[in-house]
Amino acid sequence: DAEMMSLTADSRAVVPGALFVAIKGEKSDGRNYLEQVFQKGAVAALYDGEPLPDDPRLIRVENARESLAHLASMFCRHPSLTIPTIAVTGTSGKTSVGWIFAQTAARLDTPTLYGGTLGFRVFRGGPADLEPMKELSNTTMDALSNQEVLRNSVDVGARAAILEATSQGMVQKRTRHIDWQGAIFTNLSRDHLDLHGTMKAYEEAKRVLFFEELVQSAQEKKFAVIFTDDESGERIANDLRVAHPRIRVFTFGRSQKANGPDDFILGELEAGLSNIQFTLSSAAERIRISTPLIGEHSAQNAACAVLSLFALGHDPKNIATAIAEIPAVPGRLEPVISSEKAIYIDYAHKPDGLEKVQQFLKPLASGRLITVFGCGGDRDKGKRPLMGQIVESLADVGIVTSDNPRTESPDAIIEDILQGMPGRAGFQRIVEADRRKAIIAAIEMAERDDIVLIAGKGHEPYQEINGVKHHFSDLEEAKKALGLE
Repeated sequence: DAEMMSLTADSRAVVPGALFVAIKGEKSDGRNYLEQVFQKGAVAALYDGEPLPDDPRLIRVENARESLAHLASMFCRHPSLTIPTIAVTGTSGKTSVGWIFAQTAARLDTPTLYGGTLGFRVFRGGPADLEPMKELSNTTMDALSNQEVLRNSVDVGARAAILEATSQGMVQKRTRHIDWQGAIFTNLSRDHLDLHGTMKAYEEAKRVLFFEELVQSAQEKKFAVIFTDDESGERIANDLRVAHPRIRVFTFGRSQKANGPDDFILGELEAGLSNIQFTLSSAAERIRISTPLIGEHSAQNAACAVLSLFALGHDPKNIATAIAEIPAVPGRLEPVISSEKAIYIDYAHKPDGLEKVQQFLKPLASGRLITVFGCGGDRDKGKRPLMGQIVESLADVGIVTSDNPRTESPDAIIEDILQGMPGRAGFQRIVEADRRKAIIAAIEMAERDDIVLIAGKGHEPYQEINGVKHHFSDLEEAKKALGLE
């Protein structure tokens, strides 16, 4: 019968009157802190797993993560039921889609919460939108943080929200009990096999968003936006339409046929180093988009945002006007302004992303494409030689360096990458483990007609080495090398 005044899964945050949820994580088990949280004044604790000795303060549940998500929504008064809340998932493009959606919605007089890799902020369409965001420890926040950020954003005037939903976040039920109105699927390519094991299991983790979380949402008019040039996307769209016909499914792609009013063809694509233009056409609509984003893959990301705003009832002409005014996505083919050299910072740190960004830049370089890249430590090792192979096949010069080595040896990671770079004729391979020196080398060797791509870290202002995040910005280092700072 105790009154519970607060909710937490962090033993350090327990205050008198708290309900503590004991979560078993990779590094610690909340059940080990039960005595400590009761000493600090917790009135009850939820746990799962093997039964503990009888104690009226202990409540055993089937799944503690699920219970935390459910309770978090209740404690925060179900904020996702008060505004349209959208989830975006996929291997690549989540951050860009979230940024484009939120920035465009803000220019449609809809203050919008963005939460994901870049941090979180309510965009309002003004200069403050470009200020540093509040940082997150994970791309997908924990279940309680999700609900708290949603509630706080609603309270300060947000009228829509878009959150990135990672496969790991969904496996750990961080996005459970958010009442999604819409869900977006961008693509599926190799990543996170250290977590999922197989591509089939990885796809199944993504499907949770559509076939469990979206289906179980208490929202009435629900929709999905799905890129169907991707085989996984096509399966999700087809299965969702059959199993849940009340969910409106919008599909799009460059190769698909427009069979119905919600099936769009992405066509008339023109992509340069200053903007992209394309058309989304269905049997019922034709939307022409021009926006200051860079790269053919940005058209796919923009299309996800456009169709989601369309699904929410915004007029296509107004969407087109608003998206034409948005700023570039931080760290996504972000140009380093220089009158002499073309240098771009990009977050591409997966095989598919690295391939796409190079495929876009290569034809635009009348000289050489010089790519600086590495791979993160403590992550899927199998993608390292693949990324080396992709750089060797598309770039003219590849400078292999350190990314975020975390707890691994940078030299060992580089050796894994080099397994995929046997030596193509005409390709120049350089190894420089010091990322700062690698960036300087790329810029110093670049001539007027060359393009330099600094890939892997994008917007990140740090380099993680042995568990410590040291300040490091690719953009800052490039500007220093150019004498701009």
